[in-house]
Amino acid sequence: TAQFGDGGKQYRAVFISDFGCRTPTSAATLTVGVAPQGIDGPNPPLEELCENRGGTFTATATGNPAPSAQWQVSADNGATFTNIAGATSTTFTFTGHAADNNNQYRAVFTNAFGTLASNAAPLIIHLNPTVTTNPTNQTVALGSQATFTAAAAGNPTAQWQVSADNGATFNDIPGATSPTLSFP
Repeated sequence: TAQFGDGGKQYRAVFISDFGCRTPTSAATLTVGVAPQGIDGPNPPLEELCENRGGTFTATATGNPAPSAQWQVSADNGATFTNIAGATSTTFTFTGHAADNNNQYRAVFTNAFGTLASNAAPLIIHLNPTVTTNPTNQTVALGSQATFTAAAAGNPTAQWQVSADNGATFNDIPGATSPTLSFP
């Protein structure tokens, strides 16, 4: 019975004539196959994202030869899974959309000796706030009060930001967390 430690050993026969002359065969290598096992992942076991943001699941497994990975998705609470085209790495990177909410993802590892699926990891997508009122441009005299107002559905918290480089970068304004921003 082949044991894992026998893998990589070489075997040959030596033919010996009546006179004692010896001729060896070429060597043959023994490969001991092991079906996929020892799955680690998916990691994280639950992914929560804001809508249209990127996420990643990772999973690994051992086996001999090294198993290949195929990520699958279930939109019916794990009753059925389908392969995700091109998702054949141990890392699956994606962008979460509203339609993906509550989907489950798993990795299936396969080699010549078997197939093993990981546990499923759910994906929770949190919807982005919907802006209902955008701030409008303001023109004020020097020293006068400037006021900007914005609103979003559902009353989420606000954080005002400012850009000094024509919108290339924005930085939070400390303490400016009201839907209205006023300053002289």
